[in-house]
Amino acid sequence: MAVSLSTLAPAIPAHALTGAAGWADEIISFGFIIAIIGILVVMSRLGRRKRLREEERNRQDATD
Repeated sequence: MAVSLSTLAPAIPAHALTGAAGWADEIISFGFIIAIIGILVVMSRLGRRKRLREEERNRQDATD
């Protein structure tokens, strides 16, 4: 009785079952997603840091 892997694990995309090349494509696309999320996190932190610096500068100007 032959059962294909795609019927056992339907969550795995069919093209990923073709071997190392399929898995490499999945890893690369996952890496791009992680990179985009990382860039967004860094940009938001830099923006927050800049905003805090401006608020501190405004407080300093108000007390002077």
